[in-house]
Amino acid sequence: MKLSEIIRSEQDRIFVVNPECFIIFTGDSLNDERPFIRIGNWQDLPVEIIPLIENIIISDLYIGNPAFEQFNIDVKYLPKNRYIGRNLIINKFLNYQKIFGLNLDNANFINAEKDIPSISGSKAISDRESFIGIFYKDGNFKIKHNDNELLNLKNLMDEVQNEAVTHDILSRNSKKLDRFNGAGFAIIDNNPVFYENNNFITYLFPRTYTEQFNNLGISPRNISAILHPSSNYMSITKFFKWKHLSQGKITFFTDYTEKIKSVRNLFPDITMKIENFTGMKFDSPSGISIQNIFSSFNILLKTDQKNEKITYIYIKARKELEAALKLPHDFILVNYSVFEDSSYLLNQHKKPVLIHDDSNVNIKKIGRLNKIIILQNIQYILRKHNDENSLHAAYQKLLSGEVLGILESEKYEQLKDINTGDTEIFNILSYLQFQFSISANRNKSENIKRIIPSLRYNLDKKSPQIVITLHLTQSGIFQSAELSDLPEKEFTVPDILSDEMLQNYQKHGFIQRIENDRKRLYNLLNLYSNSSIYKNELRELKNAINERKKIFNEEFISSESVKKLNLDNLFESAGEQESEGRSSDSVVNKIISLFGKSGKENYGQYHTSDSSIQSGMQTSSPNYNKRSSIMSSNSGDQYSTENNLHSDKKSGSGNLFKNLSGIFMFRNRNKSSLKTGSGKAVTQKNTSGNNSSSMNLRDNSFTEKNTNKKDMQKIPLLKILLILLILAIFAGSSVLLKKSYESYKIRKNIELEKLAAQEKAENERKEKEAEEKKHAELKELYSISVSNQDIFIYANEIAVKNGYDPFPNTEFKHRNPNWIFPDNKFIFPDGQTVTVVAGDTLWDLCETKLMTIYYEFYEILRNIEKSFNESATYNQDELIKAEKLIHTPRQLKDFEKLTGNLKANDSK
Repeated sequence: MKLSEIIRSEQDRIFVVNPECFIIFTGDSLNDERPFIRIGNWQDLPVEIIPLIENIIISDLYIGNPAFEQFNIDVKYLPKNRYIGRNLIINKFLNYQKIFGLNLDNANFINAEKDIPSISGSKAISDRESFIGIFYKDGNFKIKHNDNELLNLKNLMDEVQNEAVTHDILSRNSKKLDRFNGAGFAIIDNNPVFYENNNFITYLFPRTYTEQFNNLGISPRNISAILHPSSNYMSITKFFKWKHLSQGKITFFTDYTEKIKSVRNLFPDITMKIENFTGMKFDSPSGISIQNIFSSFNILLKTDQKNEKITYIYIKARKELEAALKLPHDFILVNYSVFEDSSYLLNQHKKPVLIHDDSNVNIKKIGRLNKIIILQNIQYILRKHNDENSLHAAYQKLLSGEVLGILESEKYEQLKDINTGDTEIFNILSYLQFQFSISANRNKSENIKRIIPSLRYNLDKKSPQIVITLHLTQSGIFQSAELSDLPEKEFTVPDILSDEMLQNYQKHGFIQRIENDRKRLYNLLNLYSNSSIYKNELRELKNAINERKKIFNEEFISSESVKKLNLDNLFESAGEQESEGRSSDSVVNKIISLFGKSGKENYGQYHTSDSSIQSGMQTSSPNYNKRSSIMSSNSGDQYSTENNLHSDKKSGSGNLFKNLSGIFMFRNRNKSSLKTGSGKAVTQKNTSGNNSSSMNLRDNSFTEKNTNKKDMQKIPLLKILLILLILAIFAGSSVLLKKSYESYKIRKNIELEKLAAQEKAENERKEKEAEEKKHAELKELYSISVSNQDIFIYANEIAVKNGYDPFPNTEFKHRNPNWIFPDNKFIFPDGQTVTVVAGDTLWDLCETKLMTIYYEFYEILRNIEKSFNESATYNQDELIKAEKLIHTPRQLKDFEKLTGNLKANDSK
């Protein structure tokens, strides 16, 4: 594909690649150097375009997510980018990056308010096309090209669904629902959102929440407080930005006061009440009360709905867990990762423990522990019952007449044939668990226990239309599910608009525009893919950006992780040098010595001919650099405002500059010289005929060299000193490179260790999945199950083998966990020794062991049958091994059936 096939018209120069990220192509050929302008940012901006972007527009309209800027730049080459906008806004924007360990003090930026230069003819840039950027005091930004308006930022923002519009739609959609008038919570992105009377308090903040809020009917306007014990503000920046634009209110609990100052500085229109998270005691106007537990990450919550006072504890981390459990409460909500680390303590706890799914794959292990698993993205309602009759009545309203009849007659086997939805099956299971917990009838309890595993449902795969009520009783907590009405809602753009998602939203015009523009941009970048200038660095840049994403994807990040991302404080030290009055060239040389890509000669081309920096050094402010591609105020570079801004005059503005903050020219820069209208190459000169200041410097140095040639021959000492200086610089660079290489080796070893650990974990996961799949196949093929009678017989066998008396049959009905104690050692019939840990029962140990034996036994049987069917042969040793695994009548029956078939075929 050719460039002309991608850029067919002037409007094709604009690429809308995300609702708040716009790319403008200013080039005429693939030889143009960094021909892209970026407005806003995009979390998944193609890395290939980063080295091709020169100008980054920071508008007062706060386009893009400030937290994502670190994924859109190469911090090693800050002098190659220019941030353009109002001085105040850019300073706030760049200072905000320090929250994420990114010091951009040495980034180049252009102050849009500094001067409004006059504009005249086109001599300084020949007849080559130019792009004029115009900043307006109302926050708008325009780009004019050949006297025509190429881009109007406000108009473009109206064409797409930006983040402000998305939040407004979420608020409108939530008004159509009335489901949060009670008290409860929902788990979104691994953390809870607590609610009472349609008022929400989040613990941390979801990384992605647009789709979840929209499905659940949560209005972002109704989030009144955020509990944020983490120093990672990546997830919450988008919400802060919207609160600023909507001039909203929020109470924010954090212990990171310095970081919150940067937030308030960037988003001053938020009415933010800041409180310490440690020691917090907060009474929400809606009725919910929250307090911090002993300076840990854990909190105690109290609600009061319809005189039903409920107190519960949310456990986020292991610290102070024992102390938290001693506080008065009705139940505990804990994430699985903490439960996994503290299972002994929580399994012994007398109060109900609810475990919420925090995406830990090991959560499948607790399926048989009879714990309640709190699912993601589903609303949970809290309700307290003073007696069992109240809960009976609640279930009777939810279950159909047919189901109630079966439950009343206790003919539970008939439930397998019930044709009903997953929601009612869920309620049937919950009701059976309730009956099992309160029933004193052994036969009924055994029948219920036997039928429960055969009932299956897929509630976790349903949409958030499902609402689950947690019924708190003296016997425990029991669940019920209902379907809520979901009226038709306005479309909202999800937080991450991937290329795959775009195909699902074809009906929305601006989504179609984004999909098309992304394809065009990818095609355009492919034209640059063969350039060795970019190819060599892309891999390193991708790795660096992915590493940052990985670190900031964690809820809690260490200061060491942030420091590691700051390129060993390279740019911090550079900033200190400038503050001492040294030339910023030392900074450039330091960058060159480390990365070897940006030569001094390349850096020099960015210096302006302004008299204040004729020596090629930066101005005294490390944050401000004029550039040659900005319209300078030299006499030969003046342009007529009338020629370039005549459209503004026609619009009727009385004062041409009344609404302007600044005007800047984005000039196409080519490695070769510019061309005149006749196509001849010329050097850049001003209209007065004088060479630019950089040319003047070169001419003066040449004249001085000829004039003083003889004098210089008389002072060889200077040459010696110069040689010594070069050697010293080389030695210093060598030491720096050595340290850099050693640091690189350490980081590389850490990365290799991480990769090895990840590979090991992945292999273990695959082995586990294969094992589970094999067991599932055997279980289905042979209808494998361990009966209570099997367990009882096997447990007696172990008891006798280890010197205990046989268990009487009366004990069979009531399993006693006090049969065995921690640190008891039991020798199993096959010789395996098992050490008892807290929470074990001999019953459970026998059940687990028998299932293991069953899987091994039936796998051997399957292999023998398969071998015999295929080749009429089988392994006699395998048959002997299977015989040794027989422990139950069922196994003996299946073994005799197999050997009978083998003998019958042998006789033939």
